[in-house]
Amino acid sequence: RMLHQIMCIYVDTGRVWAGSYGAGLFLLQGDSLRQVLPKGFDPGPRILAVHEDARGYLWVNAERELQRVSKPELLQAVEDSAAAVRVWVYDHQDGLSNLDFSHVSSSSSQQLVTGNLLYCSTNGIVVVNTTEEPEVHPPPPVYIEDIIADGVSYSIHDSPILAPGT
Repeated sequence: RMLHQIMCIYVDTGRVWAGSYGAGLFLLQGDSLRQVLPKGFDPGPRILAVHEDARGYLWVNAERELQRVSKPELLQAVEDSAAAVRVWVYDHQDGLSNLDFSHVSSSSSQQLVTGNLLYCSTNGIVVVNTTEEPEVHPPPPVYIEDIIADGVSYSIHDSPILAPGT
């Protein structure tokens, strides 16, 4: 089967993950080649690198972001199209200010023995520590102080019931 331009491969136990330039991520298992398109996982069409960390997460390098996804969840979703995967997206909001990978080559990343990942970007080298769990901050509580519908103010203490389309 013909693929788009392959930018990277990651050889796994009995599997090969292939990142393409134009069609996303593919998985080769035995004689079966599948495009990896589960719910919730959209690394984009251009995959420049795939690495696995010691905790079983795949790190997928797209052009302007890194995505971390559980390999077991991703494999389950390849088999069961109804299964969704959780994806962590890392970009400039996570302190990766020089995260433009759009003009780098397919051999522009390495995994160190420490587990850290090194990525070449258009602005320098990006170092990702895969052993640290990122801080997850719950959203702040939401308090409804006032309800205004169709120009009419309602007290929240009266438990108003509004008609559909209000």
